[in-house]
Amino acid sequence: MKLILIALLGSAILPVWVMAELPVTEVQNPAAEITRTETKVADEKGQVSGQQENQAAQQQTTPEKAGQETSNKINGQTAGQKEAEDASTLKAQATPVVEKLNNSLLEVMKRAKELGYQGRYELLEPVVREVYDFKAISKYVLGKHWDSLVPEQKKNFIEKLTQYGIAAYASQFNDYSGEQFKILGEEPFRGRFRVVKSILEVPDDENVNFVYILRKTGDSWKIIDVRYDGVSDLALKRSQFTEILGKKGFDGLLAKLDEKIANYAKGKNKPENKG
Repeated sequence: MKLILIALLGSAILPVWVMAELPVTEVQNPAAEITRTETKVADEKGQVSGQQENQAAQQQTTPEKAGQETSNKINGQTAGQKEAEDASTLKAQATPVVEKLNNSLLEVMKRAKELGYQGRYELLEPVVREVYDFKAISKYVLGKHWDSLVPEQKKNFIEKLTQYGIAAYASQFNDYSGEQFKILGEEPFRGRFRVVKSILEVPDDENVNFVYILRKTGDSWKIIDVRYDGVSDLALKRSQFTEILGKKGFDGLLAKLDEKIANYAKGKNKPENKG
């Protein structure tokens, strides 16, 4: 089971032994880069907006504003308290996303033989689409190539990557021998993100640790990365896809994903060892 999960996180494009040889800089903090540009723009807008608001506040204090400030003091609603309440609320919202994925994976494992590959795919599809932010993932794994794509190409890639992720889960979670998922905890990460730690308990074998990175998208938390033993699936995919793009271009990458999806359906994508 552990070897299968390693291959899943590596998306079965590279042999397992290659993953260990990836440079550390490739797998550290991809979540930070996803929002680096948008954060910079937001900060610049916030600075301008903040300066304008401060100037307006200095020039005029309305009775309504004065009344609100007094009310806030009376009610004890300080900024710090508000942030603490928000953090508590956010924490309660992120873990259920991972729990939903874990429950679905456990179900397909228990019913693996009954469902077959196609049945597992169909059961997992709505859940995987719901809990992952494949648009954000697509932007990151394509890097600079993303901006060169026309809207239709972007749409096609997001859909293909989504199908690829579902196929990987359906192919690899194909057996059950008493495994159980557990949530170990949740904590904030770089402001906009949450980290949810989960473990798959495997009887008579080593347990498997997962670290999920989630980002708030609209009103929902979405998974943007999964890390296994410190290896980022997001950074790994970017490394793999960049190599394919350099050799075969965008159409070549789509063809490679189609090939991998077809192989998952046929049971051909299996964990590989160096020897």
